[in-house]
Amino acid sequence: MRRTFQCRALLLLAATVCTPALAVDPATELTYAYSTRSCGPIDQPVTMIYLTRDPVTDGQPRPPYVQLWFAQGLDENGRFEGRWNGPQGDVGGTWCSTEQDCNPVKSGKLKIQRSAEDGTLNGEIEFELEGPVRGPLNAEPLPAKHQLCG
Repeated sequence: MRRTFQCRALLLLAATVCTPALAVDPATELTYAYSTRSCGPIDQPVTMIYLTRDPVTDGQPRPPYVQLWFAQGLDENGRFEGRWNGPQGDVGGTWCSTEQDCNPVKSGKLKIQRSAEDGTLNGEIEFELEGPVRGPLNAEPLPAKHQLCG
């Protein structure tokens, strides 16, 4: 009986030591949110939302960041709701871990429940990065230069 316990203890210890550490979801570090009008990935006017790790001080977010966009615009009550399930469209997202490493956020949901005249957006987000990301969205306006699309 004692020998069985020792073998089990050694197996448990070996499994613990040899198990790779779980990767931390990078989205947990993205604590700032900004919104701005811009040109989208298919060269159309869109509202962009940036989720960033660091505050934006010079008008352009630095990686790592998630960029979400929607092209349909807000309704007459300042609301929007959209889902995506693919790399491009009227609603979507991109995850940029570095300047050279940007990948589509394959699926998600964006819901804007309230918008202010200054460009502040409040709502909810849900998407997959290296795990599910969901929660409230409170995006402050990001000053940006006007871009002509098309």
